Amino acid sequence: MKKNIEQGIKNSLENHEMAYNASAWTAIQVKLDKIMPVQPKSNFKFYAAIFTLLAVAIASLITLDKLDDKPTEEPSEKSQNIENKKSIKSIEAGIKSNSELTILNSINVIPNKKNEKTVTDTNKKSNDTPKNQRVNDQPGDNLEQETTPILATSNNSMSSDTSNIAASKTIVLPTIEDICEGEVINVENKNDEAILIEGNSLHFIIPAYSKRTVITKSTGNHSISVLNSSDGKNSSTFFVKEGPSVDFTIDSDVKFEKGTPSTYIESVVPGQDFAWVYDGQKLNGRKVIAHFYDKGDYDITLTVTGSNGCKASLTKSMYVEQTYNLMAVNSFIPASTDNRKNTFMPYALTQRDTKFTMIIIDPLDGHIVYQTNDATAGWNGTDIATGSLVSYESAYIWKVIIETKEVNENNEYVGNIIPVDWR
Repeated sequence: MKKNIEQGIKNSLENHEMAYNASAWTAIQVKLDKIMPVQPKSNFKFYAAIFTLLAVAIASLITLDKLDDKPTEEPSEKSQNIENKKSIKSIEAGIKSNSELTILNSINVIPNKKNEKTVTDTNKKSNDTPKNQRVNDQPGDNLEQETTPILATSNNSMSSDTSNIAASKTIVLPTIEDICEGEVINVENKNDEAILIEGNSLHFIIPAYSKRTVITKSTGNHSISVLNSSDGKNSSTFFVKEGPSVDFTIDSDVKFEKGTPSTYIESVVPGQDFAWVYDGQKLNGRKVIAHFYDKGDYDITLTVTGSNGCKASLTKSMYVEQTYNLMAVNSFIPASTDNRKNTFMPYALTQRDTKFTMIIIDPLDGHIVYQTNDATAGWNGTDIATGSLVSYESAYIWKVIIETKEVNENNEYVGNIIPVDWR
């Protein structure tokens, strides 16, 4: 019975011709043109529809051959004809329905494959995307709304973002705070491109991954930028402030303040602060007194701080003509009635508040002729060993050791003293 039914279906299909429905083909063609535009005079849609119909028909015949064997009641010849007709109509409807869906689904696969390739190739420029990959959504058209997420997925945004990321470089420009004129700064370039520091009278290039020392010699705005950049995005600025003026005078006439050699130096320009450096000593103030104890050349440096916080320095040299020796004389008159002349005591010891010990030595035998630590008790020419006046016109040696000395001062002084007869 089963074989008779199958044979009847096969005979019906072999002699059956599906009626051509022009309106149905027109509707399908409209959808095809919207989803996948093609070049003029192309017969692609026509051939695709024919091949799809043939494929569905063959698939339906194969499926019928594989139906499971089940016992069924043998119908009458009339009912068998009715069932055969219903089966034929059902198959026709299925062929038509499956044909449309198969055609549309096969069309959707093509742009989807192209889209997947484009997204993978992220280095491709966005303007290489084919125009036929874009579809304009139409309200109310469910088919286009379903396929739009696949067909309208363009590589423009993803490719553009990826290209921008690949093209952009992380530039780390040196950070320079506002500095002062003439200031020396060390600049490090951590980039793989050279950078340029530029300003008024300054054009300094620092190669990639290197350090350089830069001296700003002029005031005003300065810029730091990538050497080969012209868009101005990779750049920063800093300001160079004006430094103060600096100058000072030195009084070459050495004076003695409280028994010490004194040189007056003074700034002749305004400023907020004045710092002096000489012979290892540091002083502050617009006008200061410098002390030099040995003969020779000395450098004096003044650093002026301006109202904007910037500093400027100037160095001058001076020459000291003689070594400081406690302002001691080289002779005295023991028989004089003038107390300023009849004893010997280095004058500086009478002015300075310091402890000391002074001795007078006979150079002939080296014995001590006189000794004191009192600045008011000078040597009057008497030998303490004999109680008699020493010989006139003979040179004796004096030596002073001080306990409290000034900076850069020696604590031991030595000289010669000659007693003379004024008569």
